[in-house]
Amino acid sequence: MASTQSVQAVAERADIHKSCRALEAIVNLLDDYSEAARAIVILHKKLAKALRDAATVKPTGEIPGNAFTSCASVFEVLSDVDAKFSKYVDKECDVINGEVKKWFKKLTKEEKAHDERIASVNARIKQAGQLYEKKAKRGAIDATEEHNRYINLLNTLGPEISQTK
Repeated sequence: MASTQSVQAVAERADIHKSCRALEAIVNLLDDYSEAARAIVILHKKLAKALRDAATVKPTGEIPGNAFTSCASVFEVLSDVDAKFSKYVDKECDVINGEVKKWFKKLTKEEKAHDERIASVNARIKQAGQLYEKKAKRGAIDATEEHNRYINLLNTLGPEISQTK
């Protein structure tokens, strides 16, 4: 049996941010859905009450009154079922919100660390370049030696920069 291992593809920062916006939109819509589910429960309860009230009004006949009472019972049961569903939706939305928030915090930390690594490497390259230029102005002997050091540093840092990016 072959095992399947998922290899994470390298993603560009812009693509990651686009993904984050999509996740944020989903979370916001789930919250809206949760609110709508709670609103439906309230409407079912109000409709059941209104139907019960209509059934007890004197001019309402027996047959319409029984129909109103039956409908009110249906909406009360429906509101109970929807109330349980609404609680479940709220709970799941809270869990999803928590997980997405954790992931966003982790992503922020990783982006900050990445930016710091890039800045550190760039600072080392800049420092080496300045040192090379300084020594190159002094004399040809120092310039050749310093040029070799500068090229070696660039050769060493090149793969590091590529990997970091």
